[in-house]
Formats: sequence, structure tokens, C-alpha cells
Amino acid sequence: MILVGIDDTDSLESRGTNKLARELARQVSVKFRCRAIVRHQLLFDLRVPFTSHNGSACIWLEARSVAATDADLATLYDDMRVGMLADFIEGSDPGLCLATHVPPEITAWGRRCQQEIVTQAEARDLATRCGIRLEGLGGTNGGVIGALAAIGLTADGNDGRLVQWQEWPDELTGPTPVERLWERDIEVRTLTGDAVGNPRPNRSDGRELQTGIVDVGKHARANLREHRACLFVVAATPEAKSNLRENCTGDRSGVRHKMQSSQDRGVDAASLAVQGISAADQFSTASQLDDLVEWVAVKLK
Repeated sequence: MILVGIDDTDSLESRGTNKLARELARQVSVKFRCRAIVRHQLLFDLRVPFTSHNGSACIWLEARSVAATDADLATLYDDMRVGMLADFIEGSDPGLCLATHVPPEITAWGRRCQQEIVTQAEARDLATRCGIRLEGLGGTNGGVIGALAAIGLTADGNDGRLVQWQEWPDELTGPTPVERLWERDIEVRTLTGDAVGNPRPNRSDGRELQTGIVDVGKHARANLREHRACLFVVAATPEAKSNLRENCTGDRSGVRHKMQSSQDRGVDAASLAVQGISAADQFSTASQLDDLVEWVAVKLK
């Protein structure tokens, strides 16, 4: 497991950290396969400097051929560093780290960063003691805190939202056949009872769902659980649909955007064909397609 943590790489007017993470993964894709890019929510507190919501990102990679040597890892780190510096945003305070072995102390650090205010000095001291390369790349260098937290949380495998899963494109949107999600190795699990209100459900809290149509929202955003992609869903009640729409944020300043109609979202005939449905023959309006939705994705941090 090769984990690259990045944080505080952006400003309100720039591209976000998640987008940079995707680009960095693309730049090293000849030698390294992307297993996942995970967005982790850290402490949301006005005393903590952050751009929009205080999230950091971890790029989970693996070598495409033989196991990566120390020289390969050094080159990978340099490539990441160069890529981040080339896309440095004025006003940002980026941090970068890389590790192949993440001890429990780093995961504990990640949990602390989600619950309390910590310092750069603590992050640097911990990284040094654990033999993890950690570096600030500009500004106040405050991103070292979240970069180290990101690798700890991803290594644990039970936290965060998947910005990218393996090397699949990110085009799934709106009503989507459950089978299509499973084809991408994304588990679909239903939440019922007390589990519905759980802000951090586990795989065991959900029942496996194999068929049906789920509205994934603006983008399909599964969560990392036991190092797997898990999309948690609930029954498509009017309240659940409303909550999904309220969580489809279209920009990074907190302005909410309502979901587009099914027609605007580009639900294609191929998706419907998985269910044996002909869009041309069966649907004359977008609302009819929405009526088929049985499940709604739960947007978790």
C-alpha cells in the first residue's frame, strides 16, 4: 500500500484539492495504478484555517508491475512534489507526505485531527518518529497536519468519501442501476432502522442490495469501509430525496445547487437496458424515470 497525503492546496477561487489529487494520480499512472482517492473530513472549527470544509485527500497507489523499490518511491515523491509546486495556488499552505507502512500512531493522529485542534510541530514530530516523509510546500505549510492525517485514516480503511475508485471514470450520476455499481466493485448496502441516522455506518450496518435503481446524486460517492467501496442507500422517501438534493453542492463556497432533471443528467439507454427498460419506449418524461428510483444514496463525510 502506497499512500500519498495532500492538504491545503487550494483557495476558494481555485480548483480543489480533490481535483489536484486526480491530476497527480494521472501524472504517475504509467508506473502506478490508482486504487482510490479518498477525501477525509477533519475538524470543522472556525479556529482552524481551512478553505471551505477542512477536508484532506489521500491517493492510494500500487505499482503496476514489480513491487516498488526505494528508488521508485523516491522518484514518486519527487514527482508528486513537482506536480504540486507546478500547480501552487497563491494563498494556499500545502502539505505532502508519503508512506508505505502506516503505524497505528498515524491513524490515531488522523482521528485526533477530526476531533481537536493540533499543531504543525506535533505532526512533524510524529512523522519523524514514525519514519514518514512529510513536507510543507509553501505559505504557512499548515497542510502538513491534514496530509499526515489523510494517510492515517486511509490506512485504517474505515473513513472517508471516495473521490475516485480504482481507475473507473466518474460519469455515474442520477438514477443508476445497482448492477452497474457492482460491476465497478462498489458494494451497495441499505440502511434501515437505527442505522439510518448513523453518521458513520459500518459495512455490517447495511444489508447487501443486488438489484434496483438508486439515485446517486450529482456524482456516485461511495465511502471507504474495510478498504472497500461501500455506497450506503436508504429507501427513496420524499425526505430522503430532498436530503440528497440538499447535499449536492455544486461549488466550493457552500452555495447549494439543486440536482438537474433526469434528462439533463444524461441518463443513457445503456444504463436502463441493464434493467431491461427501453428509454424510448417506456419514458416520455423525466419524472417517469424518477418514479422508478427505489433507493437514494446517503451522502456521508
